[in-house]
Amino acid sequence: MRSRGLSLAAGLCAAAAALGCGSAEMADATVAPVDIANLASVRGGPTYHDYKKVYSVDVLGSKVSRRHVGFLDRRFTDEDREGKTFVLDRKHDVRGFLLPSGKAFLYDPRAGDASESRDLGNTGLESAVKKILEVPGGIELEAVPSASTAPPEPRDER
Repeated sequence: MRSRGLSLAAGLCAAAAALGCGSAEMADATVAPVDIANLASVRGGPTYHDYKKVYSVDVLGSKVSRRHVGFLDRRFTDEDREGKTFVLDRKHDVRGFLLPSGKAFLYDPRAGDASESRDLGNTGLESAVKKILEVPGGIELEAVPSASTAPPEPRDER
């Protein structure tokens, strides 16, 4: 019985090693490099901003605690109405961004600039913001209309 358990363990280790041992060159050859600066840019004319404050919300029994942890800055233009959503910390440093598709990127804080990032995958807004700002609980968003800019209203030329 003991030899059967050892052979099973050895077989599992061999299978894990076979599946996990690919050459780095082979893996890198199939993945195209991502131009982060291009992904983070918003194309078109003047850029508009839609700011929101991000709060971490913790519920302990009947006590609800809200703590300001950062901002969302949705940047868009007349040409690119969906734009990109940038996640900023409380100091207004950009920590990452989301594409309209829900795909999120976290900037590497060790890099001196925003050229290196980690792809967080298609996480959606709430999950991405929590990962980027390292918020363990829930989040709430609150609009900041005084800091937001909007596109000019179309004129009715009759």
